[in-house]
Amino acid sequence: MKKILPVIVVILTLFLIISSACGTRTTIAIPETSTSLAIAEAPDDIVGTPGGSAYRANVHQQDIPDRWPSIETVEAQLNDSIYVRYRQDITTNAGEIRNNIFNIRKVSGRFEGGESINLYSAGEIPAGLALGQGAAVALPGTIAAILVIEISQDMKPGKYTINIGIDIGGIEYGTLPCNIEVLEK
Repeated sequence: MKKILPVIVVILTLFLIISSACGTRTTIAIPETSTSLAIAEAPDDIVGTPGGSAYRANVHQQDIPDRWPSIETVEAQLNDSIYVRYRQDITTNAGEIRNNIFNIRKVSGRFEGGESINLYSAGEIPAGLALGQGAAVALPGTIAAILVIEISQDMKPGKYTINIGIDIGGIEYGTLPCNIEVLEK
């Protein structure tokens, strides 16, 4: 028994070291909210179009000059089964609200409708940022959600990254980085 006890202690110690090195992932659910609380028109206000929810700056009218440059998006593949088009980089001032549309389509096949999308933060949310999830309309066979980011008036200038996770119908598909640069006033 005296020879087995040190072996058990070593095994337990190794287990504790390995399990603590793996760490735990902090996930924070993003609550539902309205899509925009801004008083003045902004380029990333959400507007309805025949193709679904869109950024105001990306909706163009014939013979009317654009007020803002188009909002750039990227497309990323998650879990070998979905593509997500979203804003990876957002530049803003403190005290503003920014919107980020997550348009999601399957690699093969289509969504049938009725799938619930839940966005979450994988990791801590920087102090001064508040996140909400708004509803969005998408093209048939696709689904969408809106991440609403409220930047505090007191937010210090700098670059911040939040990792947004996507859960569809109880299945986690992974996370995407959303980089937010708060400008000097």
